[in-house]
Amino acid sequence: MSTIGSNLASLSVYPASFNLGSPFGGGVTGQRQQFATPAYQAAASPAATVPSPPPATNADLMASLLSLMTQMLQHFLSAFQSGSGALPGTQPPAPTGTALAQDDYLNYLLAQTQGGATGVNKRLDSRFSTPGSRFANATPDQFDAVVAQVYADQIKGYALGLPVAYSPGDDLNQIAGSIQQAANTPFTPEADLLSKVAATYLGDLGGNGNYDHQAMQNLLVQWGRADLAAKPGVGQFDVQSIGSVVQALNEEPDPATRQAWLGQIFSGFTGGPPTSPSGAVPDIQQYLNAINLVQGGALDQLLQGYAQA
Repeated sequence: MSTIGSNLASLSVYPASFNLGSPFGGGVTGQRQQFATPAYQAAASPAATVPSPPPATNADLMASLLSLMTQMLQHFLSAFQSGSGALPGTQPPAPTGTALAQDDYLNYLLAQTQGGATGVNKRLDSRFSTPGSRFANATPDQFDAVVAQVYADQIKGYALGLPVAYSPGDDLNQIAGSIQQAANTPFTPEADLLSKVAATYLGDLGGNGNYDHQAMQNLLVQWGRADLAAKPGVGQFDVQSIGSVVQALNEEPDPATRQAWLGQIFSGFTGGPPTSPSGAVPDIQQYLNAINLVQGGALDQLLQGYAQA
């Protein structure tokens, strides 16, 4: 059983009940852009008779059609060059961010803190979440998946310096909002992957694994991030150690360097043999299982089922 620092707990979840909760709703609507061909217009005058326009020839019709197609092409090009990917007059697709809503983050915190009455506990008890909520009614696997995702978002929040940890007297809604903010903040692919794999590996879904926190701290020093290695709790606790590594991966601009760093944590990330060159991962098989759950799509499928139930 891994241990989190003074403010955050590891993932060992209390079984949830087996009924499915309510689904998400909503969506984005837009107006379809209308295109019209020019029409001939004549102004009548009492003093003069305006001659009728000449009948349209095949060449005229072809020119009008070509003009219409050119207008449509220009609209498409303008939309995509602006980055919207939508026609003028329509709304671009909304960012998807996470499948979870703020109520899910709030219920996670309620389960973790016995309704806000205590500090963070090592076991999550879904009986303290909102009765009838989809968090309280999730299937066991979906519950474990949601806990893993929220914990991954907490790790990201720590990496961003957001208030994602609870102490008695704190505003649970504010903390839930901060975790959701972290979830909707873009991270580098490597930082995002590590946060999800770590949260899955540490929780019930991945087998309650452990990290060597001192090895994680040593990696930060090797990477030239002694500033992160010196933060309180780094080298001692999960969220501080992993969160600082995620921060380093998120702030490193070179993709090749980020890939090399992942490989030092666990070479299986980069296609190498399943080993941990740094010694940061002692439970090789459980870590492989966590990677497969994340990269194989099982975690996302459980979250989608939770969101659509």
